[in-house]
Amino acid sequence: MTTSTHITEGSILVEIWGYEQTNADFFRVEKRTPKTVVLTRLERISQIDETLTGTAVPGKPLSGPTLRRKVIFHQGMEMANGESGILRLWDQRPVRISSYA
Repeated sequence: MTTSTHITEGSILVEIWGYEQTNADFFRVEKRTPKTVVLTRLERISQIDETLTGTAVPGKPLSGPTLRRKVIFHQGMEMANGESGILRLWDQRPVRISSYA
């Protein structure tokens, strides 16, 4: 599987964040300019097991305002500033998440 390093319209971005647990938020790029992206938040479809760990993948778009984020270039890849971390291109594999309660 070839992984792109460039954010384009239609790309799915993921933000992984948390302290006592690991969360994943997904976004779809609606518009791209040289310095920014306009994003729609996506539903998170999660599966958590009895050990309070599991995976998440993106679902359908959620209602609400779009978000504008600045594009940055780090370690040879385009990323965007998120609310709680860095938005990276989603590699189309389930993301590991966890919960503490």
